[in-house]
Amino acid sequence: MIITKKSRAFALATGIFLIIVTSDISAGEIDQEFRTTDNPYNATMVGIVTTSLAQTFTVGVTGTFDTVEFKVIKYPETTGNLTFDIRHASVAGQTQFDFDTPDPFFSNTLFTATILNADIGASFPWSSITVDLSSARIEAKEGDMFALVLTSTLGQAFAVQTDYLNGYSYGERCSQIEDGSFFSPHDYADLTFKTTMNVNVPEPNSISLPALGLLLMTKTSKDGK
Repeated sequence: MIITKKSRAFALATGIFLIIVTSDISAGEIDQEFRTTDNPYNATMVGIVTTSLAQTFTVGVTGTFDTVEFKVIKYPETTGNLTFDIRHASVAGQTQFDFDTPDPFFSNTLFTATILNADIGASFPWSSITVDLSSARIEAKEGDMFALVLTSTLGQAFAVQTDYLNGYSYGERCSQIEDGSFFSPHDYADLTFKTTMNVNVPEPNSISLPALGLLLMTKTSKDGK
C-alpha cells in the first residue's frame, strides 16, 4: 500500500478519536475541614485529667492521607511534648451514622509523630500544627472511620481547639482516662481539624484511531523495504 502525504493528512483530519483515561495523583486535596472561631474559651484540655483526646471522623474521598492540621496552645508551665497519632476506630464496619471510639491501644496506631513543645505557643492566637502523613501512605476509602489522637503526659497541660456546638456531623470527640483502658465519647463537642488527601484523578487523553493506524502502516511499509 502506498501512503501519500495527502492521504495521511486526510486521515489525521477526519480521524475518530479514542479517549484514553490515565491516572494523575492530586496531592493536598481537602477532605474534611471543621474549624471554629479563635475563641480562647473553645478548648478542651489534655494532660490534666485525661492523657489523650481524640476525634473520630469519616473520610469523604478515596485515597491516602496527606496532612492533618489542628490548633493547640500550652499552659506556660508546660515543658513536655505532645504526641499525635492516627488510628482506626475500634470496631470495623461502622458507617458515618455509627460514631465509635478510637482503638484504645497505642500499639495499633497507623502513624505517630511528636509535636515539640517549642512549636506550641503559650498564649493566643492558637498555634496551628500541620502533620505530614504522606510518607505513611495510609489508605482510606470513602465512608471509612478513623481517629486523630493527641496525647500528653499527665500534668503537662495543652488546650485543643474545640467547638461546643458539635459542628462536625460524622464523628465524635473522645477522651481517655489515665490508665488508658478505654476512650469515652462526648456527644456535645468536637475537636476542630482539617485533613487533606492524595487522590487519584482520571485525566483523559485522546488519540486518533485512523491516524494511529496510518502511522503504524507507514512504519511497517518502511521496515518492509
